[in-house]
Amino acid sequence: MPDGRKVKPRTAYNRYTNIFKKAGLSQFNLKSLRNTHATFLLQAGVHSKIVQKRLGHSSIKVTLDIYSHVFQFFKKGL
Repeated sequence: MPDGRKVKPRTAYNRYTNIFKKAGLSQFNLKSLRNTHATFLLQAGVHSKIVQKRLGHSSIKVTLDIYSHVFQFFKKGL
């Protein structure tokens, strides 16, 4: 919050939901936003170790397992 108070998870979720509804994106959830963010980082060439740290994964293996579809996409050259 601007005044330094902690934002409750439900409050943050409600604010994002309202913003996305106004934009015409009613099928919104924070997990899909997180996954999209990680996928875009990897597609932009950000090193997977940086993505791991940013997402808070316990190991690089977790990141590589979850986002293996991004790497398969690169291998196919699509």
